[in-house]
Amino acid sequence: SSLTDILVSPSSSSTFRMQLLDLPDEMLVAVALHFKEPRELRTLMSVCRSLHARLKTSRSLWRTLAVDLLGSALVTLHATAWRARDAARFHRRLYHAAIDFGVLAYANTLRTACMHNVADQAVSTTGHTATHAGHLVAVVGGWRPACAHPHLQLAVVDLRGPRLVEPVLSSTSLRPPRRLRHAACAVRRPTWAALPPGAPSLPCVL
Repeated sequence: SSLTDILVSPSSSSTFRMQLLDLPDEMLVAVALHFKEPRELRTLMSVCRSLHARLKTSRSLWRTLAVDLLGSALVTLHATAWRARDAARFHRRLYHAAIDFGVLAYANTLRTACMHNVADQAVSTTGHTATHAGHLVAVVGGWRPACAHPHLQLAVVDLRGPRLVEPVLSSTSLRPPRRLRHAACAVRRPTWAALPPGAPSLPCVL
C-alpha cells in the first residue's frame, strides 16, 4: 500500500507514527528518502508536529534530495549565488524552488564569485557547452580568441576550489576540429563496466 493509504487508515496511523518517532535520525531520513515524490514527502511530514520538526531541520534529508534532483554542481552554484550556508534551510529552499519552478533570477555576479582565482582567458568563450558531472563542469568548444589549440578545446572547472583543470588528450584520442553550435553531455558509467585501478568514479564527459 502507498504511504497515503497507511496514514489514512485509523488502525495503523498511530502505530506508524510511534514507530517513526522512535527511529534515530539517520534511519528516519532513510525512510523519508524512500518517498521521493514531493506529495508523499509532504504527507509524511504532516503525520505530527514532532516528525515535521525533525524532518524539516534535517540537513542530510534536504541535501540528498537537492543533489539527487539537480546534481552537486548546481547545488554548489546556488549556494554561491545565494551566499548560503550548507544547512538544512538552504537545501530545503532549493529543493522546493526546483520542484515548484516559479521565480527565477539571473545571477550576474556568479561567474566572478566562482572564478575569482582562475585565469579568465582560459574560459572566456562563446558558442560553447557547459556540462556538469559531480563537482566538475566541462566547458567544451566555442570561440576562444585566446586559445591556440587547433582542435576542439576543453577546460574543466572544479567547483570545490574553484580551480581550472586543462585535461591532456591521450596519444590515441581523436582531435576534432574547433567548432561552434555543437552538443555535449555527461555519460554515467554503467554498473557492469569495470574501472581500471586508480580511475576516478565520476562519470565521463563527452
